[in-house]
Amino acid sequence: MNDVMGLLFAYSDSKRMGQLSVPRTTSSIPFGGNYRALDFMLSNMVNAGCRDVGVVLREGYQSLLDHLGSGRDWDLSRKNGGLVLLPPFGYNPTMENRGYDASVKGKMSALINNLSYIRNTRKKYVILGEGRVILNIRLEPFIDEHIRSGADITMVSAAPLGESTRGIYVTTDESSRVTDINTYHSSPGQLESLGIYILERTALLDLIDYGIVNDMSYFERGVLRTLLPELHIHCKSHHGFVAKLQTIEGYFNSSMELLDRNVRRDLFNPDNPIYTRVRDFVATYYGDESDVTNSLVADGCHIEGKVENSILFRGVHIAPGAVVKNSIVMTNGKIGKNTFLNYIIADKLVTVTDDSMLVGSTRFPVVINKGHTV
Repeated sequence: MNDVMGLLFAYSDSKRMGQLSVPRTTSSIPFGGNYRALDFMLSNMVNAGCRDVGVVLREGYQSLLDHLGSGRDWDLSRKNGGLVLLPPFGYNPTMENRGYDASVKGKMSALINNLSYIRNTRKKYVILGEGRVILNIRLEPFIDEHIRSGADITMVSAAPLGESTRGIYVTTDESSRVTDINTYHSSPGQLESLGIYILERTALLDLIDYGIVNDMSYFERGVLRTLLPELHIHCKSHHGFVAKLQTIEGYFNSSMELLDRNVRRDLFNPDNPIYTRVRDFVATYYGDESDVTNSLVADGCHIEGKVENSILFRGVHIAPGAVVKNSIVMTNGKIGKNTFLNYIIADKLVTVTDDSMLVGSTRFPVVINKGHTV
């Protein structure tokens, strides 16, 4: 289906992501050995037929700009439409919306400040998505059901993800119509919104107008909750793997789930491929004394030590005598001789010197900041 556009919110930040989100927005945090968080939702949109995708930015987006480039790797480098990077919305209110308080940076603020883009991209349907939500979902059946149901909005949800953070939780009736929206998981049977919404572009423009008139900054807990008696919001569940980057502990645990072959098959389903920026690396080298078990290893690594239950991104070097267990080592990390790592998240370009020992736990994995030497 080509009569659909995507609008991807790539500015979500969480203080509970700690140092992982200091040099970058949450949507550009590396995940799964080769990818950035944003790659998953962006690929889902492209696979659903979106040839126009606007990426909403705010701050800390340089890493994301470097990664996305022209959008060529997602087949979005086009003369007309394609990938459009929308400028930081909190700092450039347009003339037509100058009476609106753009300093409040909720999702409705983002929509209002990108109103001209939404108006000018003349597709019939819009898919809203969040760059920090990691899943593989075929959206075409959701679009088809949205059209058949006659709903104003179709919301994609899942069982509550289990983290004790604020989200959007909904209660539905027997026909899957949303009857209540809360920001905390308060009762059994509620579902958690994945931030994916399908609706007609004209309906979205009406909601934006409502947000402007009523000076609202928030989409779900502001506009949708207020208009809930009048709107038909159809809720449809996704039952596959889902990760929402909200906390360091959640990031670590979601990453470790990828060591399960069934999870990998679901997330990296070749029938609905996940695209990322192509980088050419040589094959990984395994030394004579290397020992790698139950680990996810990207291209270009050089392994001479022991790796167990871990994820290695591209270009990681593991020196002789080193032991890396239950850890994540991001791109171009260097782990020195006779080191021991357990429950560690080493950001990009980290160097761990010889004879070091670093130990965290499942609840409190230790994060080594990008580019640091320890």
